[in-house]
Amino acid sequence: HKMLGPCPCHYSRFDLSKGGLLILGQATQSLPQITLEARGDEIYATGVTGLIYGYASNI
Repeated sequence: HKMLGPCPCHYSRFDLSKGGLLILGQATQSLPQITLEARGDEIYATGVTGLIYGYASNI
């Protein structure tokens, strides 16, 4: 079962069930993955796998 994530800017499609894998469209790379951690009732972003578009490095 595919969970498709559309990109309204480039009309690309990503398979969110496969780590944001690019499956169709003009995008040149798959989506970066954000690592989340739950602490009580709050959720925190604790890491990134892959380069965030538009940046030379993930700072």
